[in-house]
Amino acid sequence: MAEPHLTLAVTGSAAAALSISPMLIYFGVEPDVLVAGLVGSVLVMSWMRTINTFGRACSAGMFSALLAAYGSPSLTILIASKFSGITPDTQGLRMVVALMIGAAAPYLVPLIIKYLGNKVKS
Repeated sequence: MAEPHLTLAVTGSAAAALSISPMLIYFGVEPDVLVAGLVGSVLVMSWMRTINTFGRACSAGMFSALLAAYGSPSLTILIASKFSGITPDTQGLRMVVALMIGAAAPYLVPLIIKYLGNKVKS
């Protein structure tokens, strides 16, 4: 039997993918990058105990996919320009960057929100 936490992460991300993917693809997001971001978020959310409700799983999956979809093309170009050994065809690198953004977003976004909240209070 699957762990309940993993089931919640998978169903939340699936709901996020079904609800937001058609709109994002209409606006020009490449579906493979969107899926890579969702896969990264599901892998990380299965270990995170703070994502314990369906709503949190949906929002974390959607936000990770959004960041991966819109951030990976720019970050891939930046990485390819900084390192001379990377070939101009960055399709494979774009997928890895999207996966890493999707995996990092559930951890980094709450930390950034908490940091900015403390800055506003002080």
